[in-house]
Amino acid sequence: MLVGVRDYISERGSCSLADISSYFKMSPDAMRGVLSHWIRKGKIKKEFSGCSSGCVSCAPEILELYYWKDGSCNSHNIPLCNLL
Repeated sequence: MLVGVRDYISERGSCSLADISSYFKMSPDAMRGVLSHWIRKGKIKKEFSGCSSGCVSCAPEILELYYWKDGSCNSHNIPLCNLL
């Protein structure tokens, strides 16, 4: 299970808790326990995104995002420009 979750997130770069839970057919709360292993190891980072419409009725599992931090995926990194 741990390796499967690792591979799923690292291949995609980022995923919502809802996506991961649905793919592995687990409840979001159970999946948080699995994800906490990779957070402790420093391999993934958890963030919360805001609802794009401001409705505040979105499911929290959709807004809870996980990003792979291993360096092999730079989908969440913002490039810095040389301003000289």
